[in-house]
Amino acid sequence: MAPVAPLSLSPSDRDIQAIVDAYKEDPGNPRYAYRHLLFSVTEPSQRVKPVAASDIMWAEAMGKLEGMDSSDRERLWPQLVQGFKDLSYRLKLQDEVLVSDTERLSMTHSNVKKLQRHFQADTYPWIQRLKQQELVIERRLLRIMRIVEALENRGYRVPLTTEEANLYEQLVAIAKQVSFLFPLYYLYAWLVMAVLY
Repeated sequence: MAPVAPLSLSPSDRDIQAIVDAYKEDPGNPRYAYRHLLFSVTEPSQRVKPVAASDIMWAEAMGKLEGMDSSDRERLWPQLVQGFKDLSYRLKLQDEVLVSDTERLSMTHSNVKKLQRHFQADTYPWIQRLKQQELVIERRLLRIMRIVEALENRGYRVPLTTEEANLYEQLVAIAKQVSFLFPLYYLYAWLVMAVLY
């Protein structure tokens, strides 16, 4: 028997068959209508083109990826979603991440509130006390500096170390040897002591 040519379908039957093919969820079905590339946060090692994605879909997705900010380009990658099962699974994952992020955000918010309360209750008063202590110490230091300056002006300058005392004695001895330069001696001694102190 000779091979029989397939019966040609009427246009309405072809339209119905196209609709049936569009809804037939089969990984090998090229006419499946619910196949999309959606962007997801993906590890760099898993960034490959999905096998079932057509070249046209892939080129469009890569074009969209190139148009994104550099921070998004580093994190996101197109992933193939086929049918309602994949879409609902993806939605479930996003809901879990959203809940996790919301919990982390609320924890961070409560930590910030605790830090603000701690700053207002403990740190700010402590800083104010330190500022007051600093003012008291500055006033004492200024008073002591005035007293020291008054004593130095009266000639009560005492060397701080033994080397300074020895140097001062040597300067006095040299000045006595050169007594004809008496007015210069005091000027020189005053300059040297000013440099030392």
